[in-house]
Amino acid sequence: MSKSNFTKNLLIPDFIFIFLFSLLIIFVYDNFEKFFDRNINDGFLKATAISNKKNCRIKDKEFNCLKETLKDIGKNKSVLFFGNSQTGAINNFKIDDKDYIAHLNEEKFFKDNKLIIRSLWMPNASLKEFYVIYKELERCKIIPETLFIPVFLDDTREQSIRDYVNKLENTFCKSKEKTKKEKIIESNVKRLDQKIKTNLSLFKNLQSINTKMRTDLYKFRNYIFGIKPTSIRPIKKASYSENIDALKKILKIRIENNLTTFIYIPPLLYANDLQKIPYSKKNYASFKKEIKYLCKEHYCNFLNLEGSIPNTLWGTKTSTNFIGNNEEIDFMHFTGEGHKVFSKELSIIIKNNLKKY
Repeated sequence: MSKSNFTKNLLIPDFIFIFLFSLLIIFVYDNFEKFFDRNINDGFLKATAISNKKNCRIKDKEFNCLKETLKDIGKNKSVLFFGNSQTGAINNFKIDDKDYIAHLNEEKFFKDNKLIIRSLWMPNASLKEFYVIYKELERCKIIPETLFIPVFLDDTREQSIRDYVNKLENTFCKSKEKTKKEKIIESNVKRLDQKIKTNLSLFKNLQSINTKMRTDLYKFRNYIFGIKPTSIRPIKKASYSENIDALKKILKIRIENNLTTFIYIPPLLYANDLQKIPYSKKNYASFKKEIKYLCKEHYCNFLNLEGSIPNTLWGTKTSTNFIGNNEEIDFMHFTGEGHKVFSKELSIIIKNNLKKY
């Protein structure tokens, strides 16, 4: 065999391998969210998640704060915020930092008026998930007088509904007998889980191994495709349409019950400099215009709060790539000082709304 033929025979398998590997990477990129959690590190990146009785993070099988958060809604004057990690996470967390829900609850005016201000949130919460939650609230007659719904363009890319959200049915107002049975089952599962972890050391580290694997895959994907925090995030037409439809369904229910609803475009880093945001300027402008029109059509209050947090009050996140600095821009989470500023903005809006009645 000649040297040239030998070289050709070597190159063909290499080419096939590279081609197949490229197809695999493209497949993983397109289906990443189907196989792994929606966003690495639970959507918080470098931000610190906050969850309590007034600003409750919805999680699987953790319903105590959920019930505490909701117990006074529907009985008194109440304001409920739906949110994602921007509601419940503080970037570059410092001691004594508080989320904006906590700041609102500390205001003397709201205390004097006995106004209940609460929040339910999840990382990367979609409008489809908000609809599932709202249907359950309504079924249980836990209906807030005023509802705030953030419409994040980023979260309209989320098409699936998490299992634990679908399982919320009969959670807010289920029977005591059912609760007792579930507690017994959960207790037995926890004991079995603990025995496995005690006797098999591998399982102790399984979650951290899984998290690291997902993190590395996420970074590898970003490295291969050159994805950066500033990369333009495309609109996924199918999921976008489904999420907007879910929002319309919530608004329809609210209208029928003559209740106040605020739809707001949430804060965004560099909102005043459209050259720097991670969206197509045309798409982002069209998105805001559609939400504003939708609100007019469904008699809700539209708020554009994208520029309410100064650029200096946002934080950074750990790198999502194998190369470059360890710190990157975080377009989604602002600092404790940012939460304080945002609470003042919302305080004015809530007070103006109260004066109408």
